[in-house]
Amino acid sequence: MIARTLGLAWTLLSLVVVGCRQAEEDAAFSQWRQQFLVLEEPNEAMTPTQVGEAIAGQSSDAAAPVVTVIGRIRAGELDPWDPGKASFLLSELPAAGHGEGHDAENCPFCKRRLANAPTILVNFVDPSQQIINIDARKLFDLERDQIVVVTGVAEASEVGGIVLTAHAISIRR
Repeated sequence: MIARTLGLAWTLLSLVVVGCRQAEEDAAFSQWRQQFLVLEEPNEAMTPTQVGEAIAGQSSDAAAPVVTVIGRIRAGELDPWDPGKASFLLSELPAAGHGEGHDAENCPFCKRRLANAPTILVNFVDPSQQIINIDARKLFDLERDQIVVVTGVAEASEVGGIVLTAHAISIRR
């Protein structure tokens, strides 16, 4: 009888702890989403190539610029996501103007252009500058190849790419 009572008490305590943890996670999720998600797309976004050109001439002691960049969540054959983190890779959009129904994936010109364009690592960080521990797919309801507009601080990474510490994201649906 005592063992059954203790077992029931332990089960109830576990449910309370799990429920509290879930409520904390839901609150954090809502807070981050509210902080970063912008419903109206900003005007005059740059391409990843333009962002790369803008930061290429910067001296190391200059303040990193705040930029707005448009691109699609893609990393070629690789996975664009950092599982469990509010982070993803952003690639150049295919060129416009080839005509209606143009297949950029099979166009040699577009393939070459996209292969030579920089990829931007987009990170959403907390006040201590740590990447938020919520998967970006879940946090913003994102999918591979989705077009997004992200505003943030752009810096050249030590390995030659571009890192964008994001302040806001707008998602094309």
